[in-house]
Amino acid sequence: MRAFVCEVGNQGLHQFVPEYLLSPDELARLAHVPSQPSCTIVWALLEEPDAEAVRTEIGFGRSRDAYDLLLNRTVEILPIAVPVPDTASKSLPSQ
Repeated sequence: MRAFVCEVGNQGLHQFVPEYLLSPDELARLAHVPSQPSCTIVWALLEEPDAEAVRTEIGFGRSRDAYDLLLNRTVEILPIAVPVPDTASKSLPSQ
């Protein structure tokens, strides 16, 4: 089994990187600042044949299919960073 750091958005799976390739500093940065505001960063644990199937879908440009495979074949998946809506600039209705 191998751990992967994944970037998931509305269009599917965007990034699928083995965890060992990322430095601790890069993981910390991803945890605080996703690369796109609508994306979620997750940590996923997969068997190697399943990871290869996900990589194949990404390679063919099928982000949604890759995301479906990730959800169906992941042994464990944990959020690292999720988008936070910008509510500071919006006024709340007064009561």
